Amino acid sequence: MIWGIICGFDSNDALRLTKTQDMVVERALGGTSIALKYFKSGVVFDEGKKNHWVVKKEGEEAVDRNDAPDDTTKAIADELSNAQLFVTSGHASERNWSIGYSYKNGFFVAKDGRLIGVPSNGSPFVIEAQGSKVYLASGNCLLGHIDKPDCLALSMIRNANVDALVGYVVPTWFGYMGWGVQDYYIEQPGRFTVAEAFFANNQALLNVLKDDEAAPEAERMSAQDRTGMEYDRDVVVHYGDPAWRNALADQKSGWEQTLSSEKNEDGSTLWTLTIAPLQGDQSFKLVDGNGSQRSGRPFFQFFPRDVSNPRVLEGEEYSPVVTENFILISSKKNKLSTDVPTVVKILTE
Repeated sequence: MIWGIICGFDSNDALRLTKTQDMVVERALGGTSIALKYFKSGVVFDEGKKNHWVVKKEGEEAVDRNDAPDDTTKAIADELSNAQLFVTSGHASERNWSIGYSYKNGFFVAKDGRLIGVPSNGSPFVIEAQGSKVYLASGNCLLGHIDKPDCLALSMIRNANVDALVGYVVPTWFGYMGWGVQDYYIEQPGRFTVAEAFFANNQALLNVLKDDEAAPEAERMSAQDRTGMEYDRDVVVHYGDPAWRNALADQKSGWEQTLSSEKNEDGSTLWTLTIAPLQGDQSFKLVDGNGSQRSGRPFFQFFPRDVSNPRVLEGEEYSPVVTENFILISSKKNKLSTDVPTVVKILTE
């Protein structure tokens, strides 16, 4: 089930989340590195290197620069109204985000229903951003945990106009579920909404655990990885309307993925999933692998409608997982060709 939690600091905030308009995400803001190539414009402020930032203007390539402010609190707050996607990492709690990870910087703080910027070298200021946006708190501890009304998640929804938020409700140390949403949402542009990417990444995690249970002892993941996967399984949340259409612009990534259908005379349907590499041995690699437990995600394809009694006719060697609403091909178990297309054919009633 593709799900999301509708909530807000008050009922007006929650109601707003149910009235979102379809949005093509073309402008990004990062407090940590992301694949800016998939956006028309964007800004990334480096959490690990003082004064470093990356700027992409519309119609131009992204440019690395080293003239960002010593403290980027105000600069990030100013960019929020222009951004349709906001991505962060670094230290956080239910009530604050520490902007710098390895150098002194400021904070975003939730206080009395407001969102406050607290620079390391100046006075606090109120943050109010316009424009509907998605917020991926990919690497932040506790930022998705709503333990009382005065928390950062609800402040971002209310004051930064965040209409979808993905974040951890516990301290994060492994990262598969939080960071992996980007593997589907950003690195496969146009293929998934954030709710769909969240669902796909969770199914990927469950598939890894299932495959590991069935694997011979010598081929199983390490005890630490197993613990990490089990830890991440149920501790990341998606706030927002799961029906909201908010994907990136449809554009080429490293491979082309298509699902076609053909109706048979007996009423059954033949589905053909084709995964065609476009960049040789680089086809299935991430543009930006920043974070923890990135890459290696299964190939994932939703059916356009629920199907009945699916049966694999071709491509059984790829061990596809086929349900009534999606197809999953594990990239861990199957090294797909980077030279010729992979084809899986499925018959449904």
